[in-house]
Amino acid sequence: EEAGKLAGTGIWYYNKATQEVYYSDQVFLLHGLPPQSLNAHINTFTPFLHPQDREVVLEAVEKAFIQELPLHLEYRILTANGQERHVRNILQWTYTPNGERLLQGTLQDYTVYKEAEIFRDQTAQQLWLQKQRLQFTESNTSTGFWQLNILTRKFTPSDNFVRLHGLRPQATAGGLNTFLNFVHPDDRTTVENYYKTL
Repeated sequence: EEAGKLAGTGIWYYNKATQEVYYSDQVFLLHGLPPQSLNAHINTFTPFLHPQDREVVLEAVEKAFIQELPLHLEYRILTANGQERHVRNILQWTYTPNGERLLQGTLQDYTVYKEAEIFRDQTAQQLWLQKQRLQFTESNTSTGFWQLNILTRKFTPSDNFVRLHGLRPQATAGGLNTFLNFVHPDDRTTVENYYKTL
């Protein structure tokens, strides 16, 4: 019980022979309920399944129950106060000391991890979109962009910046010096001094 509180994880089991069901206090707390506030049966927490996930979850659990298969589910629930949570429910079959079939479950709240995952995916998508916009702007305005790491002095040009110098992308191994060689002799000292001040 203490480990479950620390890990945000609850345990439950179902004895197939006796039909006895047990849910730890943490399972109730994950659903926004006082511990042991509902009668324990196999469908005690079915009403808390998110409507959009309910059918898929019930089908998977029924199949695992009939065929006695292990199962790893990730789905959403709505707590007693309507809060949406993401949970992982891991089911496995084992035996009691009497040889009776026992279905054991571990229910974990991973809402924080799921939200971080969604944020990461959204950020990656936004960055990709911004990159596409930048490339479109470059190609339509004959401009190029570059960045210089002040600490490492690593120079990173955009593809169009390279093209404006009449080079291929693989010809940029020389870094900033590669492009300084293309500056007009009358302007080279001024440009080199500018980069040195960065």
